[in-house]
Amino acid sequence: MPGFVFTADQIATLIEISGLGGPIVGSPLFPLPPTAQPLHPNHPAFEKLIEMHALEVAGDGWRVNLLVGAALRASLTPHEVISLGVGEQPRPRGFAVVRREDFLSECTVDGYGNTKLYFPLSRSQLMLLIGDALTSTKPEPKPNGFRFVGPAEDAFVFAAAMRELRESPVSLTVEGLVDTVQRTAGMPQFAAPFTTTSGVAPIQALAASPPSIHAALERLLSEGHLRAVEGALEPSPAAEAMLGEYPDKSFAVSRAVIGEDGPQTQALTVSRVGGRTLVFRMRYPVDGPALFEWAEVDRAQLRTLVTALLMTEEQFRLSTTGAPSAGTTSGPVARQATPTRTINYCPACGSPVSEGFRFCAGCGTELPSA
Repeated sequence: MPGFVFTADQIATLIEISGLGGPIVGSPLFPLPPTAQPLHPNHPAFEKLIEMHALEVAGDGWRVNLLVGAALRASLTPHEVISLGVGEQPRPRGFAVVRREDFLSECTVDGYGNTKLYFPLSRSQLMLLIGDALTSTKPEPKPNGFRFVGPAEDAFVFAAAMRELRESPVSLTVEGLVDTVQRTAGMPQFAAPFTTTSGVAPIQALAASPPSIHAALERLLSEGHLRAVEGALEPSPAAEAMLGEYPDKSFAVSRAVIGEDGPQTQALTVSRVGGRTLVFRMRYPVDGPALFEWAEVDRAQLRTLVTALLMTEEQFRLSTTGAPSAGTTSGPVARQATPTRTINYCPACGSPVSEGFRFCAGCGTELPSA
């Protein structure tokens, strides 16, 4: 498979010669570095494009190699972007894969504006690549069963409590937690990760209303995530193991489907904590507010979650039911169209699922049999 590494100026040159126009929002190439400029044909970097066969002679001018042009078009105006990133945005270390129609290509931009194009790829190669990057062969500790699922208010209070327990040598009292939550709910660096996904209202309510903090704390206590011991708040042993120290490393896998209204993104953040694997994700029930989830997973569960995140609807249907949707064919003769199925909902996350599916596409949970 062809692979190329282009500078920002070489990418700008290929875009100008191809006439494809600039990258759209959601493209790994968006935005291009402001200093990127098309190269003059006498420039050594332009000559390098010719040596690489990225550019070919066309009459008195130049044209972009057809395969390079297909990868460039997919990168500039993708229908889907899947990425694995480690580090700070907007240029995390990792890689990105773009899809336009049925053409897939790697399009990874490093911190210096250099772009790697590697193509063509298949979706199965992509899932194996990301699955291998996310998992290891090291022995896993016995899972402790940690799992938190709750609305923004509970998640914010829980996060504030665990942060104080990690960083402060002083025992955490209920009054101290209330003060911390009210203070940090008005600070963008703490509030933004919650308000960007659930809206500002739940976090503003915490800042303005101590009773709402007490209500969230009561739920955390009743669910066993926190406990009161001699007037001080302590985490459960499972929460202490997963959130009692900062991760050794973290990375995120995301899938953005780009339509007329812009990118619609799903993401999964994976952290390594003392040899354990902690997953963070957002869940969107059909009949309630967005839910925040932190959960320990083992290697097999992580692969299931990643596979569910990356699969197209048709791939997920085939993997769980073995039956293609109406209009697809298998061999020379089309199979009978699959009848319309009753829509049910995942008991774990509330995502809609069709009858006969074994796993939920939203959270990867194995569904109960009928």
